[in-house]
Amino acid sequence: MHIAGSCDPDPGCGGWACVVLNPGRGTRVERSGAEWETTRNRMALRALFEGVAALSGEQMVDLVCDSDHVLTGLKNKVWKAREPVEDLEHWQRLVWNGDGPSPVENFDLWRRLEELRAGRVGIMPAFQRIANRSKPDRERCRQLAVAARGALAGSA
Repeated sequence: MHIAGSCDPDPGCGGWACVVLNPGRGTRVERSGAEWETTRNRMALRALFEGVAALSGEQMVDLVCDSDHVLTGLKNKVWKAREPVEDLEHWQRLVWNGDGPSPVENFDLWRRLEELRAGRVGIMPAFQRIANRSKPDRERCRQLAVAARGALAGSA
């Protein structure tokens, strides 16, 4: 799964996109959209949410993104595969009830993502960071996010 978020200015008008590939089935799903008052971090997280929503059944996923917000959130138990249920529930209680050390940025999307994930999908523990934007699927994803943002901005 490739995800991308775009925002110009940041905060401002933003776009998100995901490209979900399933080589075993030979399928490809592309989704994109935009929002007016948002941030690049929120758009990257929205892309992840929409990508997971595009999956069918329980699957393991290789996630390709360049968003520190998404990668850090995934690695810090915001949403992580094979995490002991007790740990995840404890973390959720602390953060979601406001008892944690600091608020979670885009908490509403993280929570929606967890609700969607419950019993459906796991993200591979080894996350990938792609710096080379010449990869066709990564570039396509970025183009979709920028186009969605541009279409919304042009409609004003």
